Amino acid sequence: MFKTPLIAGACLTAFLSAHAQVKVELMLDQKQYLLKESLPVGVRVVNHSGRTLTFSGTNWLSFTVEDHDNFVVKQLQDSPPPQKMSVDTSYMATQWIDVGRTFDFSENTSYKLRARVHIDEWNENIFSDPIEFEIIKGTKLWEQQIGIPRDPSQPPEIRKYIVQQANYLKDLQLYVRVTDATEKVVYAVIRLAPMVQISQPEAQIDTLNRLHVLTQIGMRQFMHFCIDPDGRLVLRNTYQIAGRRPKLEVTQDGGVYVNGGSRMLRKDDIPPSPLLSEPLPERPAVTGGDSSPTGNAIPSGDGVKPPGNTH
Repeated sequence: MFKTPLIAGACLTAFLSAHAQVKVELMLDQKQYLLKESLPVGVRVVNHSGRTLTFSGTNWLSFTVEDHDNFVVKQLQDSPPPQKMSVDTSYMATQWIDVGRTFDFSENTSYKLRARVHIDEWNENIFSDPIEFEIIKGTKLWEQQIGIPRDPSQPPEIRKYIVQQANYLKDLQLYVRVTDATEKVVYAVIRLAPMVQISQPEAQIDTLNRLHVLTQIGMRQFMHFCIDPDGRLVLRNTYQIAGRRPKLEVTQDGGVYVNGGSRMLRKDDIPPSPLLSEPLPERPAVTGGDSSPTGNAIPSGDGVKPPGNTH
């Protein structure tokens, strides 16, 4: 008559033991995001089980999201599949997954994200503590539709560039959003740079239908960006005032360039400047398998993720 409680107690002990041996932690690079902006979350698995754990397949990692009222947020599509990952005992490993388009983040509010990691060897699920972030609303500063010829027998595809600003932790940040004509389909949301309140950004379209943006980021510094119709950041350069204030100019053949100012070479230039040493290391939105020891001296190995987001 006491068999059931004893079995339940044994199961509870095994459950608590598994959670004591393996820990799942979540990491975000920022606390506020625009709707459809890339939202890479780092899932760190810390292994103190005494054996190597291997995570494989497409179902070992999943996420759930709740809004500020603790209601479960609808999942719109599957999150990008996780990569295979092995974690030696007394080590940790981190994998980054972009969930920006996985869930319905249509409300400007705060959200809580939680991860579930399944351990096949034990048939156990380990859950992380929730991590909070906020979806914020941007203000349009400029917009322009462009036509992209795809099939000569069909009308061109219409896309729209939108330059907008948003208050990120009380600082103004400049974004570019690339959408269809209705703004319902979002191809990319790219965070460009901090903004100076006394200066409005300039925007121009070149003959290749690429968007050029020049914005002031400091008392004497400006940044020039170029984004293509697919939402890829293809150019990022920095200028400082030297004689004349930098401004965008259009050539007779439809090219766009920065007139005035002096170019400042930086390691984060796009494309990389050949006059500098190798560019900063980049890390894709989804990585895995990089283990780090769990002692006091932990090499971060985090690198720098590329700006903007993926489709």
